[in-house]
Amino acid sequence: SEASKDWIQPPGGFQELDDLRGIVSAGTPEEIIEQVAEIAERGMDHFVFDLRMQFDTFEETLELIGTEVLPMLRKAKV
Repeated sequence: SEASKDWIQPPGGFQELDDLRGIVSAGTPEEIIEQVAEIAERGMDHFVFDLRMQFDTFEETLELIGTEVLPMLRKAKV
């Protein structure tokens, strides 16, 4: 499912992280899981964890995704 067809730019443009809800996910593992689940409810069939801007925390972020986020998403059947 192509999510970009559903993007609606806020009247003031993209000013805050919440304006990117459904496009960008950020936060704690629990917040990421909630955000991914919300997107999945709209028919998402793929999700990419883009870590290109995580230069100084790449390995830590990847570890969190592998040990906390993915197992919880699987458990929730997302």
